[in-house]
Parts: sequence; structure tokens; C-alpha cells
Amino acid sequence: MKDKAHTPSGSVDEERDGAITGVRDALPAAFWEEIARAKEVEARELDAHALFEMRGRRLRFSLPIPSKADKRFTRDAGGRPRTVDQVKSVHEQAVRSSWRALVLVIKAKLEAVDTGITTFESEFLSHIVIPGGQTFGEWAIPQIAEAYETGARMPPLLPGAPT
Repeated sequence: MKDKAHTPSGSVDEERDGAITGVRDALPAAFWEEIARAKEVEARELDAHALFEMRGRRLRFSLPIPSKADKRFTRDAGGRPRTVDQVKSVHEQAVRSSWRALVLVIKAKLEAVDTGITTFESEFLSHIVIPGGQTFGEWAIPQIAEAYETGARMPPLLPGAPT
């Protein structure tokens, strides 16, 4: 399947938050199939999602969007309350910073794949969407945690070493 860029109409408010534009511009246009961004409603915490298709796999990265009601946004370093405009500004800056960090993570993964350090599947496995709509990580991580918590016998770290 050919990689292609597409932004669903109405899902991104680029005037309000230029972070999405920065994310799209920082990576090759063909990399993205879709960027969907949850709109924040008052102080409710939502997740934003970067969704794309590459090498015949659908991938989803979730980015938690912090609540504007969080103390780090409503109070300054001295503990004094911020104005509504200040809260909005500091919150938007934090969201843009999170998007930039996500872009750096994805770019680093692609660089590791391009240089042969790892494979695409190994590097992006946790974010591959599987039938049912979950990512592989959402499906596997609880099972791995349960195996360790219940004392399942794990193989040795080094071949031939005791467990």
C-alpha cells in the first residue's frame, strides 16, 4: 500500500494550535495517512492520536493531553494564580512540546530502521493496530505484566544460564 498524506476535515483546529502543522511538516508528507486530534473540552483530559499507515501497517501513537485545570498551568512557579489567557498560553505550549517530543521519537525510530539498527516491525510493534482496534502494546503489555506478577517461569537472560 502506498504511503499517503491526508488530514480529515474538521478534525484539526490549526488556527487554535499550530502544533499539528508542526508535526506534519517535521516528517515527510507521504509518512502520514491521517492525523486525528481530540478537541479539548474545558478541563477534561483527552488523548490526541497520531495515526498513519506505513509499510502496509496501521500505527497509532497516543499522546495524553493534560488538563488545563492541572496546577502546573493554573499556578506560576511562585504559586500565584494565572489569568485565563496565561493558562491557555502555558497549556498550549505544553501540548506543542508534547507533539514535538512525539515527532522526535518517531523520527528516531525511523532513523534506527533506516540505518539497520533494528527492523520496522521491531521498532513499531507496540504501536501497530491489530484486529479489534487495539494496538499490539495495549493487547500485550497487560499479559506480560500478569506473567511477571504471577511468577511465570521466564527464560534465562543469557543462553545456558540459570533462570
